[in-house]
Amino acid sequence: MGQTISQSPKGKVLIVEDDPHTQLLLSKNLEMSGYEVFTASDGEEGVRLALEKIPDLILLDLLLPRIDGWEVCRRLRDSSSAARDVPIMIVSIIGKDNMRPAQTMGAITFFNKPFQVNALLNEVGKILHHHA
Repeated sequence: MGQTISQSPKGKVLIVEDDPHTQLLLSKNLEMSGYEVFTASDGEEGVRLALEKIPDLILLDLLLPRIDGWEVCRRLRDSSSAARDVPIMIVSIIGKDNMRPAQTMGAITFFNKPFQVNALLNEVGKILHHHA
């Protein structure tokens, strides 16, 4: 009898975050909520994983090593891959006043750090339900 590999019923989330504590907090809470999670610690790795895994949502910090979050957005939106249409949620300390420029780069929402985990999880659920 063959074994079937099941996909996460809630979807795949890519976290692009260089702070290991924030990355762990997000990944553990998303996994416990039923999401399949991939993580990247810099912008280059984030772009590579987004193009390879085609997640359902990307949680993206703006202040990243190698290439910043703005460049991650630009590369994904300019790609010919299905990753160009993946919703992006900015999770950053640099302030919500950056939401307008983030939207021009393809982000759909912005969460300031520090954030309440439950509020962020609720927003993730809304986004994935809306884009399903």
